Amino acid sequence: MAAADPSKDRLDHLIIVCCHAIWRGGDSKGHDESEWLIAPFQKGETPTFIQHIKKGLELLKHNRKSLLIFSGAATNPTTRLSEAQSYLNLAQANDLFEQSSKPHPDISKQITIDDKALDSFQNLLFPLLHFHIATGHPPTHITIVSHAFKRRRFVELHARALRWPVDRLTYIGIDPPPDVTSPETLHSGELERGWRPWSVDLYGVRGELRSKRDGRNPWCIDQQLVLERYEAAAPGVAGLMAWKGGLSGDEVLPMSVDLPWTVRESI
Repeated sequence: MAAADPSKDRLDHLIIVCCHAIWRGGDSKGHDESEWLIAPFQKGETPTFIQHIKKGLELLKHNRKSLLIFSGAATNPTTRLSEAQSYLNLAQANDLFEQSSKPHPDISKQITIDDKALDSFQNLLFPLLHFHIATGHPPTHITIVSHAFKRRRFVELHARALRWPVDRLTYIGIDPPPDVTSPETLHSGELERGWRPWSVDLYGVRGELRSKRDGRNPWCIDQQLVLERYEAAAPGVAGLMAWKGGLSGDEVLPMSVDLPWTVRESI
């Protein structure tokens, strides 16, 4: 991992845009769904993905002490292009949506990607580590942009698993319109396939969630190696790597174990 960038040491706000599909490129610059690699259940949702990108850029424009990270791995076996890189490509193809409506200086230097995250837990974990390494310190605040129906999962489960204070977390949720996917379908699906499995396996290392993580990794990203590299640059990750949620799977990493973003707070 690279050393902290002195030009980024003033940054204190992390903006995460969670990625959900891969834009392959094309003349419509993302507005034609045929340019996207999506799952069958995502049909009609690509305008929502673009909304997520635009919201992240808008937030960056209004808080210039932020680092915007698109988060998502190469999850499709037909291409090594990551979800995160494809979102950044789309933003760049649209001139970062006209610099998120000027008159502001170039914001591109405060945008980067995490191309290792394979699920929503890692959408929070890896950008948090990335921010720490890029700036030399943890953020004071995190804003997450994703689907509204995943709010409880991130705020009540993922943030708790990482011992990140909820009063330093903002969640901005944008769901597809009801005529694309009904709210009832979204929330019932989240309860069954999101909230419930994550509530009993906070770190996604067992059974169903581990299987899903493996299934989203067609290019065999070595997750252990990723964390080891983060540990080398942001000491404190080792304890998290070793923790599996206790005997039950839903136990939070003990406070006796330091994390990169809690060590500084204890000084």
